[in-house]
Order: sequence, then C-alpha cells, then structure tokens
Amino acid sequence: MPQTIQATVDPHLLRELPRFFGGSVAIIREVIQNAVRAGASTLEITLDGDVLTFADNGCGLDNPELLLRVARSGWGEGVQHPAGMGVLSTLGEDFSRSVTFGSHDWRFSLTFKDFASQTPITVQAQTAQTGFTLTLPTPKGGGFLRSCRPLHALGIPSLNG
Repeated sequence: MPQTIQATVDPHLLRELPRFFGGSVAIIREVIQNAVRAGASTLEITLDGDVLTFADNGCGLDNPELLLRVARSGWGEGVQHPAGMGVLSTLGEDFSRSVTFGSHDWRFSLTFKDFASQTPITVQAQTAQTGFTLTLPTPKGGGFLRSCRPLHALGIPSLNG
C-alpha cells in the first residue's frame, strides 16, 4: 500500500461532464444567469426554424478562451458562485449539434467532440457587437422547447409564445 496518495483529475472527465450539466433548462438558466452577471438590461431569445439564439446587451467577454477553461469563470471577485462550467450545459449531443458563441469582435463554434478531445478551436473575426450571443441548432420536432416547460415554475414565459 502506498504511503501517500494524491487527488488527480482524469482526462476522461472532460468527455463525461456535459452529460451532467446539459439540457434545455440548464442552458436557459445559465444564459439568464450570465446575462444578469454581465449587467444586461435585455436578453433576446429568438427561434428561427430550429436555430435558437440568445443575445444580451451586457458587458460581453473579451477573451473567448475563458469559455473553454473548465472551473475558471473569469467573472472575478464579487460574483456569486461562478463555477466556470456553464459552457458544459450547452454541449449535450442530445439537443445540439454545435454551439456558436460571439462577443465583441470574435466568434467561434464548438461541438461536444471538439471540447472532449481538446481540439484547438479557430476563433473568427466578426463585426463588433455589444454583449454576448449564443446560437445553437436544436433538434427538429420542438423537443427543446417542450423540455423548457419546467421554466414556467420559475416565472419564465414560454419560448414559443
């Protein structure tokens, strides 16, 4: 038996984490929480076909790499319970093929496979914007919206009118 032991984090964890954080309610909750933290006065949610977009007018995010650092939020001091794992809520393969994030003058798209394999992600330039935008294609058939019904208990109106 060893005399000492040490905690480690297995790389397999990155592949498994999205299973624990994903789902439509988790995505909506995370987007609302981040918009509030960013000082947004509006959060626009649009559904165009099967593409769901969240856009706020908060302070945005200067460094896109912060979204890919698990357990580092970048929110700084004074923000309640930032765990740095919110991006994981968006990566469930069950409800989205990919997610596109954008803020200020950058954007990038991410898939579960890219995240789990730690594939380098190309950050693209975009026309400068205010706030933060998250866009995800949802499964056809409205399953994402139907699974948002528990949000009514939180006083959040239906996304489909």
